Amino acid sequence: MTLEPRVFSVEVPVGDEDLEDGRQADIVLEGLEQAGDSFVLRLFLNDPDADGDAEPAGHPGYAGSVHIYGYGGTLPDRAQSPATQMPMTRRRTATEAIRAAAHESKQMTVTLVPVAYGATEPDVRLENVHVSVLVH
Repeated sequence: MTLEPRVFSVEVPVGDEDLEDGRQADIVLEGLEQAGDSFVLRLFLNDPDADGDAEPAGHPGYAGSVHIYGYGGTLPDRAQSPATQMPMTRRRTATEAIRAAAHESKQMTVTLVPVAYGATEPDVRLENVHVSVLVH
């Protein structure tokens, strides 16, 4: 079962020539909510149409996955119960995928595709997630 993907436009902080020098590039996801259900978040670069049907294996824009192990239950209403929110930050090393995207443009899209682990649709909110690229 798949959920609605979320597309972000992200600036690549350096040119692809800087990635040739053995530097590592990560996709940084801030504000992922783990108070709800568990799910896997697939990351696709420069494919804003990617969805749950996009097979990661062999997909030219696939940059990896991040697994979110939620605490279960329904996500709290942000306006009513901020004390129960549990946002976290995750980094996914994706040097080769980012290098390929940097060859195309200094601006790239990162599409986050949440996929449920089980048969039931998890409560996933991506509206407060911030995506960036870190090269180090």
